[in-house]
Amino acid sequence: MPYTIINFIPVAVGVMLILSVIIAAIAGTYEDIADGVRSVSYHLGIMLLSHIFLIISSGFLIQNCVLIKREWKTNPPPFLLKEQKRAAEQAQKQKAEQDIATCKALLEECGMQFFIEYYPQLKRLPISDINVSDHYFPERQVRLTAAKKIVDLGLTECALRYIIETFGDIFPEEIIERAKNLLNEIENKKGEIK
Repeated sequence: MPYTIINFIPVAVGVMLILSVIIAAIAGTYEDIADGVRSVSYHLGIMLLSHIFLIISSGFLIQNCVLIKREWKTNPPPFLLKEQKRAAEQAQKQKAEQDIATCKALLEECGMQFFIEYYPQLKRLPISDINVSDHYFPERQVRLTAAKKIVDLGLTECALRYIIETFGDIFPEEIIERAKNLLNEIENKKGEIK
């Protein structure tokens, strides 16, 4: 509402100016220039009070708009709260989608079974101290870097959920069971913190 009031002020001033031009045009119809000037002066003199009133009322309207804006900062109206809530939900949804995409890309780089197998070491040790078996040796550094990045970005829970939900029927039961145990362990720690 205050925005419509603020937008109304220039319109009102514009209408006053247009009226002034119309009066000047009427004055231009006089044959004698002096009569025209007197006529314009007369009409502008009559309108002077309305111009003064408009300027004073504009000041009050602007002051009211400032007061309303201050009030909205401390006590936002329901429609503004709904808009803020919707924007927060949308941002959270976009972040979740981005996290899932990042998680998928990193899991593809490190390997899902590798991540599940070495997660206990990844969360506690630096990359150089992690003991990796020999059959991972050619890609050891790439896999470890990607897996450690998942842990460092806080995407472990997302990664484990993705593995369980997407590959639960493909991977061997023992790997999925291990992933479920790790996920339960993380959720229990979150519950204790709250």
